[in-house]
Amino acid sequence: APVVGSAVEGPHYINGGGDAITTRLVDRLKQLGGELRLRAPVKCVLVEEDVVRGIEFSDGETLHADEVILAVHPKIAVDMMPEDAYRAVLRKRMAAAKACVGAFVVYGTVDASADLNGIAGRNHYLLRDDDPDCFYAPQLDGPADAILNVPPRADNGPQLFSAMGSVRWEWFAPWENTRTLKRAAEYKNLKARIAGNILTMIEQRLPQLAGKLTIVETSTPLTLRDYAGYPQGGIYGNQPSLGAQGRNGVRRRTRYRGLYVTGAGTGTPGVLGACVTGFGVAGAILGTDALINEVRSQTDDAAHKHS
Repeated sequence: APVVGSAVEGPHYINGGGDAITTRLVDRLKQLGGELRLRAPVKCVLVEEDVVRGIEFSDGETLHADEVILAVHPKIAVDMMPEDAYRAVLRKRMAAAKACVGAFVVYGTVDASADLNGIAGRNHYLLRDDDPDCFYAPQLDGPADAILNVPPRADNGPQLFSAMGSVRWEWFAPWENTRTLKRAAEYKNLKARIAGNILTMIEQRLPQLAGKLTIVETSTPLTLRDYAGYPQGGIYGNQPSLGAQGRNGVRRRTRYRGLYVTGAGTGTPGVLGACVTGFGVAGAILGTDALINEVRSQTDDAAHKHS
């Protein structure tokens, strides 16, 4: 419901930005005696008989653990696990699975003089065709499809906006072996072209924003690949299909006790898949009834505070 509700009701801004969530999670992790490791890629999961034993890092270091949760792209998760963790047919299906359409996101600010009546606090789906599936068939020429988010203005901050368009991995593949911030001028030119196409669509459909938008940053499928570990930068994991859902998809439980899989594209695609499988894995470890009661208690308390 929170996922669908956001799409229907409009975007919401987190006070402090996304870092506010990360900071709270890291603080809580440390309070519980946990350790956060960055730039420490995992090579594989270690198992013994039918029980998980830990992980091995790319540098050869091993870490013992009675429970391991893989919150990564499903294709990467399958590659990290022993071959018998899933059926051979599933491993083949994952190896052959196509990546979902890539995302190109424009982040920026709106000039204070802009008339935002009917615009702010909403999602705007600006498509070049009446068929919404056109979003999954991106093109380089002309105004580009865009999902525009204009959240309510944050306290003492500028009016922000983000606009997500769709792109093909093939457009960025020539730079797949290059590093962030060290890519050629052609790459930057392509980013500028696509960003311009997205802004053209916004200004055509919402003329009161013409000349009022300032681009601060853009991201490409390479960004999502480098920072989130998604092969080819697919925004929802693998290409959604009935053949990759339910019993045909990667399951959150494996044949190894203590080894779980969660994340976008595991079971169901995108944010919804991450929410559902994350809740399912937490329930498997903590107890589903106890987790439901805890969530219900927290939501009831929040409702009372705002009533």
